[in-house]
Amino acid sequence: MKNNVLSALIVFQMLIFGNILRAQDLSEYSLSTGIDSTKWINISTGATQIFGANVNNVASPILNIGFNFRFGSYTTDKFSVNGNGVLRLGNIPIESSYNAGSFSSYFYSDNTPKISAYASYTSTGPGGYVKYKVVGSAPNRTLVVECRLENPITNLFQIQLNETSNKITFVYNYNHTNQYQNYS
Repeated sequence: MKNNVLSALIVFQMLIFGNILRAQDLSEYSLSTGIDSTKWINISTGATQIFGANVNNVASPILNIGFNFRFGSYTTDKFSVNGNGVLRLGNIPIESSYNAGSFSSYFYSDNTPKISAYASYTSTGPGGYVKYKVVGSAPNRTLVVECRLENPITNLFQIQLNETSNKITFVYNYNHTNQYQNYS
């Protein structure tokens, strides 16, 4: 009798949670590398600045992506970003400080998708910033989050989230001087 009840419970849980839980299929993701200057999206006009120069250990409020974005089995229209180059999808704000654990299962209570093109303990420095803009029109919009981090070297990159394909693109700009800065 106990086995029948246990079996019925397991089948019931599978029916209830079977549609909620979905493993990520590796065929949904691809990685390519190369040099293609056309990938950089110019957002120098009309972008919203999240952080300006000389900020460290800061986090944005929850911001609107502008469209629904699917990452694995997770769909959201919200994001937040911190001054260390880490972006989090969803309604839970990103942590303000960077630490190696922010991507680990240790932070199980806030295990929402996190994305970073360059996650490191850094700051925006004297010429840095983090800004964003949605470009294009439905159903082909792209959220572009651009970060210029300057500690100890300048790193300029974009995280691009594409509406229809749900593709994430990391673009690095190497057209700037990448020299060590003398500031603390």
